[in-house]
Amino acid sequence: MSIDLCRTLLFVPGNRQRMLERAPAAGADAIVVDLEDAVPISEKREARKLVRSMLPSLVGDGRSVFVRINSIKTARTRADLLEVIRPGLAVVGEYRAEQFELYTRLSTRGEYCSENETSGFEVDSRVPFPYYTKSPETVSNQLLAIGFMVKVMALPTGASVLEYGAGWGNTTITLARMGYDVHAIDIDENFVRMVAERAHRLGLDVVTEVGEFLGVSELERTYDAVLFYECFHHCSDHQRMLNELHRVVKPDGNVVLAAEPILESFHAPWGLRLDGESLWAIRANGWLELGFQESYFVETCLRSGWSACKHVTDVTPLGTVFVLSSTRGLPVQPGAITMPSSDDLGWAVPDYQGTGQRYSLERSRLVVEIGRPAGELVIELVNPAPHDLRVQVEHGAQRWASTVRSGELMSAALTYEPECGEVFIGAPIWVPASTIPGSEDHRQLGIGVRSVAVP
Repeated sequence: MSIDLCRTLLFVPGNRQRMLERAPAAGADAIVVDLEDAVPISEKREARKLVRSMLPSLVGDGRSVFVRINSIKTARTRADLLEVIRPGLAVVGEYRAEQFELYTRLSTRGEYCSENETSGFEVDSRVPFPYYTKSPETVSNQLLAIGFMVKVMALPTGASVLEYGAGWGNTTITLARMGYDVHAIDIDENFVRMVAERAHRLGLDVVTEVGEFLGVSELERTYDAVLFYECFHHCSDHQRMLNELHRVVKPDGNVVLAAEPILESFHAPWGLRLDGESLWAIRANGWLELGFQESYFVETCLRSGWSACKHVTDVTPLGTVFVLSSTRGLPVQPGAITMPSSDDLGWAVPDYQGTGQRYSLERSRLVVEIGRPAGELVIELVNPAPHDLRVQVEHGAQRWASTVRSGELMSAALTYEPECGEVFIGAPIWVPASTIPGSEDHRQLGIGVRSVAVP
């Protein structure tokens, strides 16, 4: 439910557990959990933990949940976002609005619109960036990054590629010269014209188009790969973009994000980059310069039906590539996906064989896709322990518990809650070396989780 359709909003202090527990029964269209004015400064840390644990039980029955976080003008915004907020909540308080208000103040260009991304540069198709810099470091970093990206993509001969933010056309031309079917889109008409000129000069058949990121919903064909090279961070609605990309990527295709500012050390889950170069670009050119915390980005992908795999080379500072594969309609194997780092630590050390199965600990969290049709969430479990294990599964307000006998395979089925986005699986800890004669496996293990499937 969007906020403009809400007839009643129930505000609940984030530090009052009993009020949070009773809130769903009040019948309001939306619950607004308040971490700002309603919570004394001395209780904010504990309130974050309480709200984080209560969120799954608050979402459901067509009800929206909003979290009012502390203002970006305080020193508490980042802690609110990192401790409490997860992708899939209806609204993150005023955070998004404040990020774009900050952009307005920095850029002095009024409200952001995609046309701000046009550069106005005078471009020369004969000497494009990075060559016009005449800098060995700049040129080599770009060439090495593009080469690594091509290696990671590993596309078959004749594959089709949709490239967003083609810019100077260096990636476009490289892929087209390899015989790929390239469709290049950029918001800047000058860049699009230059890419077309470069392609024509080399006798390459490249489709070029002036367009913006969120125009993806208007495309009528599908591609083997969708590429973002140094441009995804200019998209004003990354969650919507990730959802829309399912329309244009073939079932066995990929989304590739290369040389993007996705860092675990980023100061917030997502937001404006505040380094000197980014501030200059915002002020001088009006560009939207966003960054993402890696854990947040990986979780957002999972909630949007994508599994992210990270590839890194240290030969260039631009040498990070994320390859996204669709999990929509497929069982998710916890041992075969990249988890947010905090979730990964909550599972047992993976098997050396690299199987899709992974063992839980006492309460392990797995992110699942949100917004899918009504149906069942099904977890495939296996117990290799020499004794029975009592297993518990939680998904929003749903609970499942059963004893899984030694050597038994079992399916746990719960009603899927479209706005929940997570499942918790747990069992008592056991150590193979202590319970299985001759075993040298000293890992702490729970129940084996083979897969989790959403509708």
